[in-house]
Amino acid sequence: MILRPLTGGDVTAGMELSMEAGWNQTREDWQRLLAIAPEGCWCVEADGMVVSTASLATYGDELGWVGMVLTRGAYQRRGFARKLLERLLDRRPRTVKLDATEAGRPLYASLGFVDEAPIERWQRTPGRVEAGTGEFGRPDPALDLRAFGAKRTQLLETLGVGFVSDDGYALSRPGARAWYLGPCIAGRPGTAESVIRAALARQPNEPWYWDLLPDNREAAVLAAKLGFAPVRRLVRMRLGPPFSGDNALVYSIAGFEFG
Repeated sequence: MILRPLTGGDVTAGMELSMEAGWNQTREDWQRLLAIAPEGCWCVEADGMVVSTASLATYGDELGWVGMVLTRGAYQRRGFARKLLERLLDRRPRTVKLDATEAGRPLYASLGFVDEAPIERWQRTPGRVEAGTGEFGRPDPALDLRAFGAKRTQLLETLGVGFVSDDGYALSRPGARAWYLGPCIAGRPGTAESVIRAALARQPNEPWYWDLLPDNREAAVLAAKLGFAPVRRLVRMRLGPPFSGDNALVYSIAGFEFG
């Protein structure tokens, strides 16, 4: 067994792992993660191939996000994921979060993570949707994100085409199984609806995923209104002191690997 950094040459192996797990990541998603967190992507190599991965994207010294915890089926229950997480958490930010499946939750709990909130994946089947009107929901690939800070700007700039209004935005990108909606941040439900409609209207013949915090009731109501239905529930977990912004503004996260 070799514990080592994940590199660009490992993207194909990463795709094999995520496809085996039925996840939605593409090659571009793996490359994006390596670009954003080059020191936070690690793997276990055994029998001459990558058999397990994990990542930690950091946002300054205060927050980090664990993602892409994957192990080939034939190599599970050998402690590989634990070794990777222990390596990543050795020099962690003050608070680290992740979105845990039921299968992964016991491992994270054993490392000190505690439950924080539920998070849900909603899905929409292909079908037409009316776009937003007026200035809301206009495409803006050059969306100025500098106010979010360098690391968040780097993340958002890689996540797809932006749809922006006066007090909110939504981004979207293709996935292996469905188009992904997120992140979406908005000051008002009407703003969120406008920018999300604009995103959906660009790809009406594709299935969509939308990951949301059900504690934001406005997000869940809007998702149902736009033809989405919940298909999967995870648990957001935290290691370290509480760290949170205003979740009422968060209509869709950036992805389980980014938060």
